[in-house]
Amino acid sequence: MHGVGQGRCDAESALCLRIWIDKKWKSMLRCHQKQFQVIMESKARTLKANTGLQRDSGLRATLELETELINWCTCFNNWINTQKSYVESLNEWLLRISEKGVENAMLNFASSLHQLWERQDEEQRQRIKAEYLTKDFEKRLKTLRMERGRIMQEQDALSDKAMSKVPSESGVSPLDDLKFEKAASILHSHDPPVVLAKIDANEEANKDLATQYEIKGFPTLKILRNGGKSIQEYKGPREADGIVEYLKKQSGPASVEIKSKEDASSFIGDKKIVIVGVFPKFSGQEFENFLAVADKLRSDYEFGHTLDAKHLPSGESSVTGPLVRLFKPFDELFVDFQDFNVDVLEKFVEESSIPIVTVFNNDPINHPYVIKFFNSPNAKYFGVKEDQVPLIIIQTNDGQKYLKPNLEPDHIAPWLKEYKEVLLEFYAPWCGHCKKLAPILEEVAISYQSDPDVVIAKLDATANDIPNDTFDVKGYPAVYFRSASGKLVQYEGDRTKEDIIGFIEKNRDKANVAQEESTKGKDEL
Repeated sequence: MHGVGQGRCDAESALCLRIWIDKKWKSMLRCHQKQFQVIMESKARTLKANTGLQRDSGLRATLELETELINWCTCFNNWINTQKSYVESLNEWLLRISEKGVENAMLNFASSLHQLWERQDEEQRQRIKAEYLTKDFEKRLKTLRMERGRIMQEQDALSDKAMSKVPSESGVSPLDDLKFEKAASILHSHDPPVVLAKIDANEEANKDLATQYEIKGFPTLKILRNGGKSIQEYKGPREADGIVEYLKKQSGPASVEIKSKEDASSFIGDKKIVIVGVFPKFSGQEFENFLAVADKLRSDYEFGHTLDAKHLPSGESSVTGPLVRLFKPFDELFVDFQDFNVDVLEKFVEESSIPIVTVFNNDPINHPYVIKFFNSPNAKYFGVKEDQVPLIIIQTNDGQKYLKPNLEPDHIAPWLKEYKEVLLEFYAPWCGHCKKLAPILEEVAISYQSDPDVVIAKLDATANDIPNDTFDVKGYPAVYFRSASGKLVQYEGDRTKEDIIGFIEKNRDKANVAQEESTKGKDEL
């Protein structure tokens, strides 16, 4: 209402100005009319005084002055009329101004300003919410790890209730001296003997040793082999019987031989990850590399080897090796691999032992996989929003992520399918040009709906990672076409249905076009 009052005040001021200008010019007009009348009377008297007299140079000068005065009066009168027309036009413009129109304009401006403020406020709240969710996710992961440690401690306590609870001098409680001594006594008689030793890292004389082995907390258990040349973290149970069973396996060969289906059935099971090598003979570089990887990863996985793949679950008589088969209680249940480079084989085991779908919940069975996923170097916090769920996120091994929000069952297969010919639009949700292009691309997609080799797709560039080594996206929308042979071309033509279809047909692989036309011809016959 303040804006409306101001508009009315301005209109009244303009009207007063117009009245004042009208009065001013009318007064000046009367003044000049009097001047003109005096000049004309003077002229009449001059003519009468000089009647019959000879005209001389003075008369000529007077006449010329009179002519100039008359011309000046005419021009001045024209200027007055022009100013009068201007004032009348200004008056008409002021009269056309509607108080209601001014009021509506001010209200529209105020509404637009309010919407802008709300949008900026919503963006700020979403940023704050994303930061909170990221911190909350980290907190939940930390809590999960602590819960896993607590469960392990409770298992230790339940399995050894009768044992003394008096802590050792070092103050170690999760694995007290009695448990350790009991396990040491049992393993001492094992063939071959397994030596359990303990060191008080708090003593001054042992601090250098604690630093050498990177001791950061108590108790810390490490397995030393080959005179201390091979060092691994202890990842087994923390009660006496569990320590004995775990170290018996660790003291034996890194990989056990599987000689029958019964051996395979008892060794592999259905709730753990097992890696089995199939070889034509237990010698050669492939077998040696397999044993090296088994020895390096034995604290995390169980390894076996066999000469006959028929002993294994889902074994085929035609498989002779050398190959590595990784069994797991999720996804495809087993996967084969035939590269025996030590580093490559180790990477295969680590990557294949992570479920495609890692369930993040309170079930202890899933905890090792959740921790393995978030300990990987490519793990990301995706910062998804509540209004995007349900959604699917794909993360490649090189860290690139791709997100499909508001997922429905029939969205999954088309989103994951690999097409031969693709027209891809990179867009931003706030981009006005992208919104104008959307219905045009839908028409193009309808034109190709009978062609299974062509897909018209779009990707939210603000929510997904863009491979910068492939696409040079500097603005939105950015449109690229990739042919079946891998040729990539950026579209820079007019944004019309006809031009886009022409661009696709021009850059498609000719072999695919010919095959499609041949197929159509056969269908018609």
